[in-house]
Amino acid sequence: RALRAGDALRAGDLAKPELVQRNESVTLVLETPGLVLTLRGKALEAGSLGEVVNVLNIHSKRTIPGVVSGPGRVTVVAATPRLAAAAAEPRNPARRTQ
Repeated sequence: RALRAGDALRAGDLAKPELVQRNESVTLVLETPGLVLTLRGKALEAGSLGEVVNVLNIHSKRTIPGVVSGPGRVTVVAATPRLAAAAAEPRNPARRTQ
């Protein structure tokens, strides 16, 4: 709402704006060193910057939690450090050591 000088503030006047709306088509992003994956998803709830929301992966029909990182954008946190390391590792099986 528009505020004028002298108007009392309400709690709703101080709330962060929702950058993702429920049922909105969003870009789901997974970022790891050396790799960025994006896909379309459907937000299952609304959220503001930095809030965790659940997103439906339209292709797999799985629900994925992520952090609202911008308007219509949700960033997935890598499930494990091992996943992030594997994604960043060069794909050269002949040189891989275990």
